[in-house]
Amino acid sequence: MNLTDKWAKFVQKMNSQGIPLPTARDPKTGAGSVTFTLVAVSGGMCMVSILIMLGTCVAKLKSDFTLNAETATQIHDAFMSSLEFLGMSLGAYLGRKMQKDPNGGVSLDGQSSTDSK
Repeated sequence: MNLTDKWAKFVQKMNSQGIPLPTARDPKTGAGSVTFTLVAVSGGMCMVSILIMLGTCVAKLKSDFTLNAETATQIHDAFMSSLEFLGMSLGAYLGRKMQKDPNGGVSLDGQSSTDSK
């Protein structure tokens, strides 16, 4: 039993007990995808940290908020962590279908490297 089957079984079990575990639908396949869900969540985390940075800049310009070094460091660290999470999620999402064929080429979604030429 592979990871996808285990995840689907887990989701069915939780849904039957009344605990929904939604996954985002992959635009390519139309099915729920764990890796695409991670990309969506990490992208949202990046957007939230960017909005917080913009909000603090606007508040500082209005003189409603004083941005000290500790607060700036915390916002920067939060953004960098969410950016790292986005990078790892994108790597997992884009690399999940990559396979090496016997000729040494890389194929995507079952297509050989000569099919795309």
